[in-house]
Amino acid sequence: MSTTIRSELDVMDTLCLQRAELAINVGNRDDDVPRQDCKNFKAAEGRLGQYTLDVFDALSTALNNLADDKDWSLSSDISNVGTSISNLKDKNGVQLVKPESVGAVDKVVNLIADIATAKLRRDAVKHVIASSDSMKELGDLLKSFFVQTATAPISGTTPPYQTWIEINQISLDGIDAALAGVLHKQEPIRARELRTQVKDLRVQLAARGPTGIPLRIGEAIDTWKTSVDTFKQEGLESDPKTLYTQLRELAKTTKGVKDAIEAARN
Repeated sequence: MSTTIRSELDVMDTLCLQRAELAINVGNRDDDVPRQDCKNFKAAEGRLGQYTLDVFDALSTALNNLADDKDWSLSSDISNVGTSISNLKDKNGVQLVKPESVGAVDKVVNLIADIATAKLRRDAVKHVIASSDSMKELGDLLKSFFVQTATAPISGTTPPYQTWIEINQISLDGIDAALAGVLHKQEPIRARELRTQVKDLRVQLAARGPTGIPLRIGEAIDTWKTSVDTFKQEGLESDPKTLYTQLRELAKTTKGVKDAIEAARN
């Protein structure tokens, strides 16, 4: 799951910059505002997505090592990710993530650290089970980046992903109107070529509508949350061999479940 979502965040940045270049070229602008808007989004909302995925990846590594009973150490970057998330602000200076959700991230980071230092696997498993609600809150935080959630851990009424789509669509509407108007009369060939680029961007944005990629990502995260609940119910009751399998499966769903998302993106 995390690899696919990281890829989607990269695509978001690429599409935004392509739209920005069109806005600058069509409007004959001598400023860098459209590009800067993309950079600002990536530096705040985009970074939130990356930070959350970093925790998911670290959790997957921790669970795999717990299953194999391997020693490992926690990255200092992960240790401070809660502080990094709490420092993120939107363009109006409002803290992006609500404090209680930052607290859930900190609890998952503490869980990862505990797994890294636990002397007995059984004790670490108990901590995984005790932290299951915080793990699911972490899932909700990532999910709320893409779609509406009941808990709404991110400030604002619209998921950042949806806001990004709307901003780009509005900008493309203005660009297309300019290309169909005066510019079409002045430079019909150039206008036609640029409108082809606009059309391509519209298609890619449409694929990221409510029933497309964000829905698939939300479903993948819900699948992962279900696996967390399953482990919570069965983890301590399992014999060592079954526990190994269950830890492996939980680690797999933490890092995997990407086929459905890839299908939506292609």
